[in-house]
Amino acid sequence: MNDVNHFTCTGHAVEHADQKPAGATRLAVVRIVINRERKIGDKWEREPGVFVNIVCFGWIADVAIARVRKGTKLFIDGRLQLREWESEGQRRSALEIVAERLEIIDVPDRGQRTSTDYASTDDDERRSRRGTFAGRVDEGEADIPF
Repeated sequence: MNDVNHFTCTGHAVEHADQKPAGATRLAVVRIVINRERKIGDKWEREPGVFVNIVCFGWIADVAIARVRKGTKLFIDGRLQLREWESEGQRRSALEIVAERLEIIDVPDRGQRTSTDYASTDDDERRSRRGTFAGRVDEGEADIPF
């Protein structure tokens, strides 16, 4: 039986999406915070947030760069990836999430949305075959060229 590497979460962007140089590949990194609350007696108590980098490629990177701002609430579906490098003679590593699907749930300056912006790795194939975006967009935003 194969192992399963699947990660799903919601969180808020702590800064704007950051476009990274990656040669011919489009790459963006979004740092999010995942908050958790638990009930103790009659009160809800917020635990310290978990900060994680979300790595986006291709079409998902385009959406992240264009739409993700500080405070944007996101739904992420993807897989865990361990990145390792050496810095000043010391080995370093970071566990990050590679987004295979990204949905914008709420944009802080526009309030709650009636539907979600959506991008997934499957959309790259759909766009190359049909030349159109196969995801959902708000009715008033159908003319946006991505």
